[in-house]
Amino acid sequence: MINSSRIFRIVAALSASILATLIFGPSSAQTPTVHPPEASMGGKIPVEAFQAPQLKPGRIPIDAGDNGDGLSRNDRSGNPPANAGGWVTVSMMVDPLGKPFEIAITDSSGDSALNAAVVQGFQKASFTPGSLNGKPIESSFEYSYWSYPPGDPASGSSDFIRAIKSLTAAIQAKDRSAADAMMQKLKIDNATEDAYFGLAMFQYAQVWGDEAEQLKALRRTLVWPDGDNVLPKDVWAVALRACLQLELKTQEYSEAIATWKRLQKLGVDAGTVAKVTPIMQELDKLRLDHREVAVSGQIGNGSWFLQLFKPQFRIEVAADGHISDVKLRCQRRYLSFTFDPNLQYQVSGDPGDCSIQLEGKEGTRFKLVEF
Repeated sequence: MINSSRIFRIVAALSASILATLIFGPSSAQTPTVHPPEASMGGKIPVEAFQAPQLKPGRIPIDAGDNGDGLSRNDRSGNPPANAGGWVTVSMMVDPLGKPFEIAITDSSGDSALNAAVVQGFQKASFTPGSLNGKPIESSFEYSYWSYPPGDPASGSSDFIRAIKSLTAAIQAKDRSAADAMMQKLKIDNATEDAYFGLAMFQYAQVWGDEAEQLKALRRTLVWPDGDNVLPKDVWAVALRACLQLELKTQEYSEAIATWKRLQKLGVDAGTVAKVTPIMQELDKLRLDHREVAVSGQIGNGSWFLQLFKPQFRIEVAADGHISDVKLRCQRRYLSFTFDPNLQYQVSGDPGDCSIQLEGKEGTRFKLVEF
């Protein structure tokens, strides 16, 4: 059993290297005045009632594991598939008839067979469509699916414990060749082991990687629902704090707001609340004004994803790169168009929160500037 007394020095390393003061440099720009909409209809302001799409009860035919919500983990013979294990985060649109379209893998543990099985399974899924004022509309839907063989989700084999200890020691010793070799041999059998592997990868990226790789590693750990007893509460808190700090530093502000909500739900001390609340208030102001927010990115596996923070944006592409298409998955709208580097874009109307997907040449580096 993995417990807080056997955290393989990961928590200690994280605590020492991460729990610094969260820094967000507020701009000196004047905060704009926001005027309420004019009253109409006898002084009443109409309110739009939006209902997100809902996955209908029933089994989705995914032949690669079960996360406990009724998704099938059996093949046609009724037997569990060999080596089933991993996780996938998938994003899609749902049309007014309840049919999913534009299904895309936004992140995963890396098993291509599992990725394909999840996409194929959701292609056959049925939804209650999203609605606006009672009228069915196309709307966005996101889902995290995880698949591991049956067993205690909080258990860790003795082999894994020894391997993760050795990996952590190699990272701390800055022995990259040894760390790489150990990662290749590491076998992950359940959710807890996968989450701890994400923390080890975070440590690895702190030494030999960049901020994007650090975030990717932390998000591997944090993909698991907070209430699933995958990790002890104190480890969750450390990982969430680290993720929040990196998201603020890289200006991934929509993600930072979501991470802060998760941390609040988990429980935070008064000192942290006092420190972070002004930052979140500044983000609320920043979202409404025209100060620029720039996020650097690189296309991997043909696509790149981010939750938009502002309704206007442009994309500055490196000279040797190429972006072909832009897709916007909004709560209440879907847009897809060919990218033009000479244009600036604005999401008009009130589509709700939007995520952006960029498609193009593998390895293309760019800067997404929101304003």
